[in-house]
Amino acid sequence: MEYLIDNFANYGFYINFFFIFYICLKARLSNIISREVFCLLVISCLGPILFKFIPFFNLMFPDQGGYYDNITILRDNYSYDLLRHSNNSKQLSLILSIVPIPLVESVSSATFLNKFLIVFLIIYLIQFKYITNAQSVILLLYPSLFLYSSLMLKETTVVFLIILSYIFLIKDKYFFCLACLGLTALIKFHLALLFAIIYLIYPLFYLKFIKKYLIYLILTIFTLLAIYIQLDYSLIDKLNIYIYNFNLESNDYSAEALAFSKNYIKLDISSIYNIITLIISYFFKPFLYKIENFSQLFQSLENIFILSILIYYLKKLYLKNIAKTYYIISSILIISLPYAIIVSNIGTLSRYRFTVLIIFLFIIFIELNKFKKKNEKY
Repeated sequence: MEYLIDNFANYGFYINFFFIFYICLKARLSNIISREVFCLLVISCLGPILFKFIPFFNLMFPDQGGYYDNITILRDNYSYDLLRHSNNSKQLSLILSIVPIPLVESVSSATFLNKFLIVFLIIYLIQFKYITNAQSVILLLYPSLFLYSSLMLKETTVVFLIILSYIFLIKDKYFFCLACLGLTALIKFHLALLFAIIYLIYPLFYLKFIKKYLIYLILTIFTLLAIYIQLDYSLIDKLNIYIYNFNLESNDYSAEALAFSKNYIKLDISSIYNIITLIISYFFKPFLYKIENFSQLFQSLENIFILSILIYYLKKLYLKNIAKTYYIISSILIISLPYAIIVSNIGTLSRYRFTVLIIFLFIIFIELNKFKKKNEKY
């Protein structure tokens, strides 16, 4: 009997796959999702199985083991005191431990916790008309979404919580919005703080359209204020320490990296010019003319693809709501700024950028459909 149980557990990731497959099939048979979305969700759920047989991906992301360890401890012993690794790992494990996936006996099977969140989010958003099936196809064709949701990392949980917080924000359910931001803060405090800043300026856009110039002025002031706060003298030293440490990581702690100056950011004209350069390059790194391997080529092409999609749908939103378009663009810049300034390692930057861009792609779709739903009422 014990042998059968152990053998059953060894195939946990297959059992988890069929569990999520059933959810997708149920949504398809209920006509919630289209055939294309159903197929893409199923293909996406093959990611953990694929990566299980390609050790390369697990070697690239060794921090998966820490999250998996804590989730299994919580599921087996229900004890927070036994958890190991960083506080972020412990807190993420607390959140993921309640996701109803049958078996978590390996890193590969634990990854289906992330797949469940993505599948649930997509189906929920389509069901309540926050996004369309066609828009879901675009999201599911985003290669980085397939990658990071197929690994036992925190990005998928962060995306899930931030999207829920935005939905609660636009529905004026501020308690639940803060609750989702609070959960996000347990995993990524700085990202939760940045979204809290842009959420604070969201109510300004309830003003009448005829006051659009006043809105732009206020938005500009808030944007400049947010940038100034992030570059305030009291934070300069901390920023430079982060920049220095990321530079060490990016250059494998070489002698050249150790000689890198900590006084990288100052409140002067040259630094402002440098920051503008960094924020522009942030969206395109690695540049096509600087690629060194196939993964960088793929990342560079993906950047062009996703930015083209963002620009196309921002243009569509602009035709419907100019003020909201400027709000989203300013929000992207505010949230991207710290990463653009601090992170030099291309791999690390790609993970941070993916989280920001996929969230705002969701938000743009939500805003477009919110406008459509409002018209349907009249």
